[in-house]
Amino acid sequence: MVDKTKLEFKAMTLPSWAQQMEVAEDGGVRYERKKGSNVVYALNGKDYSCLDCGTTILAVDRTHSIHDGLFPLSGSGEVAHEPIPYCPKCEKKPSSNGGFL
Repeated sequence: MVDKTKLEFKAMTLPSWAQQMEVAEDGGVRYERKKGSNVVYALNGKDYSCLDCGTTILAVDRTHSIHDGLFPLSGSGEVAHEPIPYCPKCEKKPSSNGGFL
């Protein structure tokens, strides 16, 4: 079992409006966590699992409304989608409501 307190996480380069994530690698295994969180996700093949409980990580599709029009709160009606990962046993399900871009 990997000691998650010994992993050295670095910030991932993401847009400022996105959920900020950190990544670490140890022994060829990739680990990720939300910035400031103690819940660590380990990449096992194509899926992530929770390092604490082993549960497969799920994701919520968060939607951000794009306001790129000439007037405040106006725009084309487009939205940006962002997957927000979470462990269904260790974390509360995140909201699918995003902010204004």
